[in-house]
This record gives sequence, structure tokens and C-alpha cells, in this order.
Amino acid sequence: GGDNLGGGGDNLGGGGDNLGGYDSDDYGSKDSDAGCSMGIEDGRAGGESCEGEGGGAGPRGGGGGGGGDCGTAATGNKDENEEPVYGKNGRSLDDAGVCDPAGGDPSRLPCPGEGEGKNGGGVNFHDNLNENGRGQGGAQTLDNMTRRWGQLKEVRLSASARRVDRFRQATGALGAELQVTLAGGLLAAREARRGVAGGGEGVRDAQTRYDDARAILSRVHQDMASYWHLQPVQMNQLIAQLAGSIGREERDPVPRLDPPVLDPPHGEKVGFEHAIHLFQTSLAQGWPLDRMLKWWIDVDVGMYSADGRTFYVDASRTGMQQAVEWYDVKTSDSDLVVTLGVAQGSIAVISANDPLRLGGHQGKTLEGRGELDDLPGYIKLALDEQGDSVLPSYGVTELVECRHAWYDRLGPLDSTAKAIVEGRLVIPKDGTPTRRIYLPNHASFEHDKEAQRALGPTVAKWIAQGVLEHVPRDQVQPAFILPLGAVPKQSAPFYRLITDARMANELYASWGVLYTPVSRLGEFFRPRDFAWGSDIADAYHIAPFAGCGGGLRSIERPALVSAPDGSRRVRWVTGKTVGCTPATCRGVCDKSLSGIAIQGVVFRFAANQFGQKLAGSPLNALMTAVIRALHHRGIGAITWVDDLEFAVHAPEHPPCQGLEGGCATCSAHLPRARKSEEHWTGLARQLGLHLSPGKGHELGQRGAHAGMGFDTVRNTLHILPDKFEALAAALRTAIAAGQHTARSLAALMGKLQHYSICIDYLRVPCATIVQMLGTDWDQRQE
Repeated sequence: GGDNLGGGGDNLGGGGDNLGGYDSDDYGSKDSDAGCSMGIEDGRAGGESCEGEGGGAGPRGGGGGGGGDCGTAATGNKDENEEPVYGKNGRSLDDAGVCDPAGGDPSRLPCPGEGEGKNGGGVNFHDNLNENGRGQGGAQTLDNMTRRWGQLKEVRLSASARRVDRFRQATGALGAELQVTLAGGLLAAREARRGVAGGGEGVRDAQTRYDDARAILSRVHQDMASYWHLQPVQMNQLIAQLAGSIGREERDPVPRLDPPVLDPPHGEKVGFEHAIHLFQTSLAQGWPLDRMLKWWIDVDVGMYSADGRTFYVDASRTGMQQAVEWYDVKTSDSDLVVTLGVAQGSIAVISANDPLRLGGHQGKTLEGRGELDDLPGYIKLALDEQGDSVLPSYGVTELVECRHAWYDRLGPLDSTAKAIVEGRLVIPKDGTPTRRIYLPNHASFEHDKEAQRALGPTVAKWIAQGVLEHVPRDQVQPAFILPLGAVPKQSAPFYRLITDARMANELYASWGVLYTPVSRLGEFFRPRDFAWGSDIADAYHIAPFAGCGGGLRSIERPALVSAPDGSRRVRWVTGKTVGCTPATCRGVCDKSLSGIAIQGVVFRFAANQFGQKLAGSPLNALMTAVIRALHHRGIGAITWVDDLEFAVHAPEHPPCQGLEGGCATCSAHLPRARKSEEHWTGLARQLGLHLSPGKGHELGQRGAHAGMGFDTVRNTLHILPDKFEALAAALRTAIAAGQHTARSLAALMGKLQHYSICIDYLRVPCATIVQMLGTDWDQRQE
């Protein structure tokens, strides 16, 4: 109740003058007279349980709110400007099993108190109310939205960029981040249902992001067009990206009149493989998030019909035909129609005109037992100077295990970074596989003994880290087994293992990244800046897949070590994994789309790998959060994939010869620069980011980034000697060759364009190559 709070009151629902004990400033009621303190300070959970007092009636017809339950533990938010968000009717989180109406379950956040206004319950924090107490969202300003959703800033900047495709990439990333957050919301709701701490906050993050996207589609896009000076074609791109995830307009599902003809359930209980994909497809119809969470939260294990076209979540409810409502879902596959049978507020049966169950595999046939002992002898961990196997010091879940440091050290994270560090990363997709496909490895790995010997310790390291999960024959096999290949690299082990993921890449949506090219180093550095560089080790592997969901858990995993007699043996070590294992996988998650086979032994990647279309996107989302936090400390930072460059601005002073020339001002500034570098290395360690030894460059006024040398005293950029020799060799080879492939010409053009920033006239040959290859626009038109 009250003037500002209460079910159906002016702004908020949930009882008590301060929402049942929640203080509107700090989300903790430590300053509230209406509710007792919950002990939530600076975003930490804990405290006492109490009930807030009921408020009086609001002046616009809202009834007085009942006393809201405080609960016993909740997750606060350290950013006082980033308010928590509940569902539209104030009770949707309770209905979905996410919040705790009794306030006695410490694993779940307390529900808002139930108001007594005309429409009942509270409304979204960001919404205003009309005369009926119904949310309209007019107070959701563009500035506040941009603050909550960092990618909107890039959309705004890219709107006036010279490169037209930058705006397309920015809006593509916006849509992808929306999908990541919404999928993470479903996994969080399931975690909260099981009593996992933090699940309720993940659902609220999804609701906030959904509400922001819905507001953009309904009205805020007009403000964007006005204030950001967007062109009509840009507005269409922006709307299309968001509408592709949640529909152009929100609408209630409309049931079909005639029920489908169903075959009865048959066989044993199995997991349903398409739940996350169809959840997102349901949202794309324009159906409300809170209702879809309730529908899909329990779709997990059930029984298929004999023909695989119908999946029964709960066969007992489908017998009551009068209690089942049927809804058709339009999928990205124009020929596939999926029908949902909803009974008692959740999905009881899923049917389709084509088989939903993953079909048998096509392609290569797996041979042998598929046991670890069948691996070739070159796959074992490297040895140290004493001849002992070197076990990796960290695993694939390191970042998730360090998730609390991301909140404590970086402050508020956007919902995309939150989903990743909480272990809820689902790569956005445009489709889902319908059958298993197994492809053979490329000759560059399968027939190159030197590459195999060089990469053997790397494969063994990934197995010990949990990056590669062994899939025995009696467990759920991957949907795709992708070809392995080996490509040369300039540092040890001088080969890089890649996957030919073109087949899987067809399913992935667009998720652009924001890198700072070398051409913009002149904008990044100021004269006489101090700089240092770092390289993130195993960068693509730091963000583990959520798989089918399940959060962080302990497991036993193998390590292939050397025995004293030089043979290889398997040592089992305790580690952690995120999400499903091969024994519990439903069959089409991101892990299942990343299978590989080495001499008949099957593995699946638990994180992104070279060759996958969106391998760098989660990494970029995380690094953006890190860079934003460093900027607040006066440390400039930019990224190019896994290479980070840092700068600390020197005080303004007349031209000098820098440290090497004995400048007193530069020398006096050096201790501050060293302290900033130490801050970064300590921060990286706490965040679970491991830095590659021997890569990057030391602190100074000279350095190297992306193959370019720079000097902030002389203000110059130059190609490094080894890079110059490599470029010259590539040009000699191209000139001498009688024939060229499109790939070799494209690779040469990439080198010429990259280094043309510091070598005059180097771009001239690119015009001839473009004439031979055609432009990207030509390829799109064809």
C-alpha cells in the first residue's frame, strides 16, 4: 500500500511501506521503519526474518498492501541504481517455484507481498501505472536502460560509425545477449526450484532484460530514433533482432480448437532434448516470459511415443482431455509444427508433425570400444624436469568457481556476464539438430604424425582440465562429431588443434564482438603513456557451457599420466563440471554439438573451441566487463580476442625523451603505473583468468600489440621484425605460385590489410584480390 508501494498502488506492489522490509535504495531495508532489517548490506546475503507492516491505500485506487514477508536470506545488489525486478503480477515468481512465499527457505528469495488492488499484486519496478493500476512502462528512461544493458551503448556508438556493418554487428550482439539471458533465466528457475542459491536472482535478471527489450519494441525505439539519430534502416535492424527473440508484440497464447491425435507413451523414461530451444521459440511467438517459465520449468524427463513425435512430460494429466489446452508453436523450420499440451498451468505433452526424438547417426561409423586405453600413446600429459606428469593447476570451471570475485571486485555485472559466471551459458541458436552426424578427421591431424605428437600433451591437458569430457559407448553420444584439424602456429607446441565446426555453425545465431583494431591505437594511447600487455591462457575455454543445466558439481575425471616404466596409465582426480555429464545429457546441448573422436574414442568439448562460430563471443562479453571496471580505476584497456593492452596516462608535460631519456616527470609517474599493473595481475588471479607466461610485453613506453610495435614517446607504430619476415615470405610465395585458392588469397589479403596501417601502399594489391574473389556483398547477393 502507501503512496509509492502496494498491490495496485502507484508504483510498486508487495505490502509494507517499504515493500515488506525491502528498502528501495539498498534492497535491504536497513533504513526502513516498516520492516525489520534483513541484514543485507553491500549486496551480501543473510540476516533476520521478519514481516513488514501493511500500508495504507494508494490515492489512485490501489488497495492497501498486506505485510510482505522478508524471508531469511536474499542476494542484494551492490549497485543502488540497478533495482531488483519481479514479475508483472507480483506472484509469477512464486507460481514458477522461484521465490519463497513463506520466507522460510534460505535458498530462495522471498516473494513480494500480495497486494489487494484491482489487478492484484505488484508491478515491475520500472513501470508506471495507469488509472487501473496496470503497468505501462513510461518511466523506463532510455538512459536507465542503457546503464543496465551495456550493449546498448555500442548500438548507440555504432549508429554513426563509418562502417555500416558495425551497426549490424552491434544489434546482432544485442539480440544474442537477450537470448543468453533468457535461456539462463530458465536454467536459473530450475536451480531455484531445486533450492540452489542464486537462482532467483538469475530469473529476475532475465525478467529485467525481457522488460527492457519489450519496452524498446513498444515505445523506446522511438526515443532511440530521436535521441540517437537512427536511420529507418537501422531501426528496422534493431527491431528485427529483438523481435526475433521475444516477438514484435507481447500477446497471450491462443489455444487451438481441435486436439492433435496422439500415439500413447512407449518405452522407458528419457530426457527431452529440445526444452531450451523450444522455450526460446515460445518466447519468439510473443508469449510472456513469466508464463513461459512456468510452462517449461518442469519439462525434463518423460516418455516418447513409439514414433518419436510425441513426448509426455506427465502422461497422467493428458488423460483429462477437457483439462488440456493445445497451443501451436511456429519454429524456424517452416515444415515443423510443434503443439504444446498445457494442463494445470504447465506443459504435460509436446507433439509435432515430424519426429522430435533425435534420429540415428549418419556419416562415419565409430569403431572399437571407445575406452581411454584405446587412445594412441602420444596422448599423455607433459613431463617436468624430474620426469613426473604435470597435472594442470586449474580446470574448465575455474571462472565459475571464482564467480563471487566477479561481483566483489568488478561491481554490478550485466546480465550476460552474470549468466556466464554463474555457469548458465547457452550459445544462441537459430535451430536445433534432428539427427546425429559423425564426420571423419581432416588429414592435417589424422595423417600428420608430427602434429599428433606435438598436440598429444595438449589433448591430455584438456582431458585433465575437463575441457574435453570422455563419452563412453554406453552413455549419451554427441549429436555432432566434428572433424579435427591441425594448423601451424608460431609458439609452442607450434600446432593448434581446431575443429571444423561448419556443420554446427549453421545452427548458431549471430553474436558480434567488439574488438579494438590496431588502427585505433592512436586513439587509445596518449603521448608518453605507460603500457603493458597480457595474453589470456586458454581464452576460449574460460567460459564453460551450461549444457543441459544443473550448475556446478563435483566429479571424478581422468588424467592420462606416465608410469615409471614410460607407459601410460589413467589416474582419476577430483574436479568440477558445469551442467550435464555424458551420462545425464539430453542430447542436443552445446556440449553435445561439440563432439570429436580420436581413433574411435569420443569426447565432447565443455567450452568453446577454435573453429566454432561464436568461440570468441562469451570471452568478449567477459572482457568487456573487466575493461569497464578497470576504466573506473584510471586504467585504459582494449582487447583483440585474447590479447589485452593496458595504458596508464602520463601527466601532461612538454615533449621529452621518456624514461630512457631520463625525463623526471615520466620517472615520477612510473610507480603509479607499476601499481596499476600489479592491480591487474592480482585482479586476473582472483577472477580465475590465467595469463600466459612469456606473452604480452612488460610495462614501459614501448611495446607490441597484435603484431605491431609502438612507441608512445615517439608516437610511432611499426611492424615487428619477425612479422615483417613472415609477411615478405607470404608475398614471395604468392608471387611465385602459378595458381591460388580463394582461401590462400583471402589469407594474404588479411595480412596486407592488417599491416597496411604502418607500411605505405601495402593495400594496393588488395584491389586486385577483391576483383578475383568478389566482395562480401556479391556473395550475399548470390
